[in-house]
Parts: sequence; structure tokens; C-alpha cells
Amino acid sequence: MMRTNFIGIDSIRCICSTKALYKFIEKQGLRVFTNLCNQKVVYYNKELVFIFKSSNYELDLLCKKRHKRYGYYSLVEFLGLNQPQRKNNNLIAKHKITAFFIRKYCIYNIDLSVDFLKDNNSLNSIFINSTISYKARNYQVYKNTIYANIHNKKVDKIKLYDKFKKETIKFNKFLPKSLEKWKRLEFTFNIKAKFKQFIGSKKIFNYIFLMLKSYRQILGDICKFGFNQMFLKRQLSFLKDVRKTLLLKGIL
Repeated sequence: MMRTNFIGIDSIRCICSTKALYKFIEKQGLRVFTNLCNQKVVYYNKELVFIFKSSNYELDLLCKKRHKRYGYYSLVEFLGLNQPQRKNNNLIAKHKITAFFIRKYCIYNIDLSVDFLKDNNSLNSIFINSTISYKARNYQVYKNTIYANIHNKKVDKIKLYDKFKKETIKFNKFLPKSLEKWKRLEFTFNIKAKFKQFIGSKKIFNYIFLMLKSYRQILGDICKFGFNQMFLKRQLSFLKDVRKTLLLKGIL
């Protein structure tokens, strides 16, 4: 049975020097491959841990600003930290590798996600109405995803998408029919701080929880009891201290 209405960190993005990144990969015993999209993907025990790239508009601007050669910095994206549909010991190892990395390097942004089992039409209309009430700059519909661009420095974007179709069509995974109505609401928050600063910042967390509370009220009956924060709190505790393995074992 998949857990629903549990808010959790799904992705963390960091920027670090490419040289330091390869040292970290070697030290952790990870394997690097290049996928069909020409991205560098890093695996641990057949589990995708993160992807990274050393060239995009923001990285090139950073290199220019700091008088470094292009490719000096890399954007690292830790993926799939919130997977409510399955239990897997590799997810604990993935959290542990993420914890070791984010202690050293600045967090660029994070994705918080929450999952529902709900039909498309009702959830889509509620989401679009909520983005309008939040004075979003605009919203766009692309395939099975609705993107809302929020006019706010702390929030990069909010999106709602069909997670079942993404997993089965894009990633070619087998999922049971009971998950056909699986939808995911995802918030991307700009952090731009070290992990210790982030986890100790009342201002950042107050804003995050205010945003979640507002969306809970907008979504109404879909999550009338609110977003369950237990998984998020356990994730943060584990990322702070990886010895607290039992915190995640009961829920991953």
C-alpha cells in the first residue's frame, strides 16, 4: 500500500567544483555513466543516486563571475529520495550518500513532494485555481504536467503531474493498476545556503510550512487532514545525523 499525503524531500540540487565532485564519487565507490541525454548519471548498487552536468547558463555565469574556466563547477541533482510506492534498503544508502555530500556543499534548491490517489480532472482544476489565487506569473500545461511559475524569490516553481504515467511511460517501470490515479504535487524552493544554515533557519521553514498550509486549505477535501510531515522530519533528522537509520527504516 502506497503512503499518500506524506510530504518529503524528493530532490536536492547543489553546486560544487567538478574536481571535488569526482573525488567524492571515487571515495564513495560510485559508478558514473553517460545516459542517452548526454547527462552524467551516478549509481550505487544499481540505484540511481544523482545526475550532474558541468555546463548550463547559470554555471557558465558563475564561472565568468569568479574568473574560472567553463566546466569548473557542476550542478549535482540528488533524485528519488521520496518514493512512497516501494520499500528499498538502497533508499537508505541513497539518503546517506546525499547526507555526506550536502554537509560540504551549498544547497541550491530542493523539491518537496506530496502524493495523492486522485483522478486527473478534479485535481487539475483545483491546482489551476490555486495558482491563480497565488498570483502566479503564469501556468503551462505540457503533456501530463501543469507548471506554475510563482512570482517569489523563495519559490522557483510548483507543478502537478501524473506520476503513474511518468514512472510507467518515461522510466518504463511496472506499477500495479491500483496506482493508476497516482498524482504528485511538487514545490521547488530556492535555498542557496549550507545544510546547517538551512536546517537551522526558522525563516526558511516558516515560509515552507506557510506555503504548504495554504495549499492544503486550497486542496480542501483532497487532504482535509493536512500534509503528514512525519517523513519530512525523519528525513531531515537522518540527513543531519546518519546514525539515526531506524528513523527511515520504518517508513522507507
